[in-house]
Amino acid sequence: MAFTTNSTALLPHEINQIFQEIVRERSLSRDSEVAEEIARRLIVCYQKGIRDSSALKDVIGFGGKSEVQ
Repeated sequence: MAFTTNSTALLPHEINQIFQEIVRERSLSRDSEVAEEIARRLIVCYQKGIRDSSALKDVIGFGGKSEVQ
């Protein structure tokens, strides 16, 4: 799946909301190693230019879709 990049920045609280949604859906502790890996992947994907919240969730594997290595 190809994701387009977008120059519109997400604010820190918006990235945190995405992280919280993923952690809640997966019933994870925010302090777990898996949650830390999710946070790292969100940051990496954001730094690569992915700005859409749905695309961020998809690319890190939130919906059972592809993951960024």
